[in-house]
Amino acid sequence: MRRLVPEIERLRAAGAAWSDLMPWLSQRLGVPIADDKGARAVQKLFRRAVAKEGCHESQR
Repeated sequence: MRRLVPEIERLRAAGAAWSDLMPWLSQRLGVPIADDKGARAVQKLFRRAVAKEGCHESQR
């Protein structure tokens, strides 16, 4: 997930909604994201990866 953080941040800054990113993330991560619970789990992983990088999408 950490390697996808810059690309996700770029897409989010361009106005992509999380719901728009889920099919792409599902393919990139190789994990099916079939429902809201899965989507929330991916968002949580993203936030953790961002925290480890020391920057947050709202700071950009």
